[in-house]
This record gives sequence, C-alpha cells and structure tokens, in this order.
Amino acid sequence: MGSQLNADANSNITITVKPNGNACLECPVNRSSHKFGMTWTYDNVIIFRDNARTSKYKTIQANINNCSALYETLELLNVLLSFDDVFTCWYNNSEAARFKIDVKGIPLVKIKKDTEIIPEELELKTRTGSNETVQCEVTEAIAPFTITWIINGVRNRSYAVKNSSHFISTLTFYPTDKTSLICQVQGPSIETKSVNISIVAISAEQSDSTAAPKKGIVVPIKTTYITLKAK
Repeated sequence: MGSQLNADANSNITITVKPNGNACLECPVNRSSHKFGMTWTYDNVIIFRDNARTSKYKTIQANINNCSALYETLELLNVLLSFDDVFTCWYNNSEAARFKIDVKGIPLVKIKKDTEIIPEELELKTRTGSNETVQCEVTEAIAPFTITWIINGVRNRSYAVKNSSHFISTLTFYPTDKTSLICQVQGPSIETKSVNISIVAISAEQSDSTAAPKKGIVVPIKTTYITLKAK
C-alpha cells in the first residue's frame, strides 16, 4: 500500500510560534505506509532526506519525526525569528505541503494604580474632581510595537516603542462619572493584546455602596512613558 496524502496536500500552511519556541511541521504523509522517498527542503534546498540530515542549513535546529506518531514531521527548535522562505515536504518527488513560520510574541499587559494591578472584573472608584493616574505595563513584547489608550471607545493616546520589550505608559486624567479605559498593545511581531477596566467617579458625599455613576467621559491631561531595562 502506498503512502496517502490527505486533503491538505499542496497547501500553504502558516504556523505561529512564540520566540524561542518549537514548531511542529506536520506533513500529510502517513509514517506507517512508506519507507523511502521522503524529503524536507528549505529555500528549495534539501535539509532532510528520509531520516538523514544533509549538510545544508546546519544553523536550523530541527528534529525529524519527533512530534507526531501518525504523520511525517519536522520539528523546528528554539525558533527566534520568522524564516524568510518556506519549508516544503516532498514524497516521491511530489510536493505534499508548504509551511511558513511566523514568530509572534504574546505580550503581558497590565493596568496598575500605585503598583497594584487593577483586575478587569473590578471597578476602580475615584473621587470626582480629583486627578487620577494609572499605568499600563507591557512585558514580553517584541519591538516595534504601539501602546494605545482608548477611552469610551475613542482612541486617545498612542506611543510607538522601537527598541524595548518592557515598557510603562502612565496616563493622568480627570475622571468624570463611569468610563471604560483600555490599554491596547499592537505590533507586527506580537499578538494584539488589551486590558479593559471601568472607572467610577463618586462625590465625597457618596459611599461606595450608594454611588450611582452617570454617563460621562475621562479627560486626559498628561501621558508619560517609561522604558524598563531588562534585568
């Protein structure tokens, strides 16, 4: 019985992987149904022939047939950057599938007040007429990326970070009534992440239990940014 290609044969497959992560490229060729004729190429150059590594592209860290018991696989190890070209698996000189590797960081985004993290499920209560300051802390990002403050659905402040993976943006504003505040992080090499908190302004006469927020806006008065040096 010959090896069978599944419906994904000759397809372009994009695999997203975190920096320093591993990527499993699963070729639609059953491991149990063939013995010879399997090759893997990068940039149209053979890097594996059956189970043997060639002398080409030795800088690519990879294992053969380690991440699937069913299909032929190429496992890429400690991937740092997106590859410019594609990996292709072949069986008996027929192309089975092409793979594009896309490295994407997954940043951690937190909104803080006085170094304390503000949970998204809780409302931040503040006094009407007084200034309020919060920080958006971004870690484990891949530059370049952009931090954007969004107030009641309206984009308010943006800052482009060009050469740091850790960053803090500080927003000072006059809170008025109930407001939605979002810190969003976007970039070509990271997944888009955002944190949304609610801010309720109450008067000095109102207690937390009786505060009745009205529809209003936050008026920002200052935005500052701090780069954190990695330890």
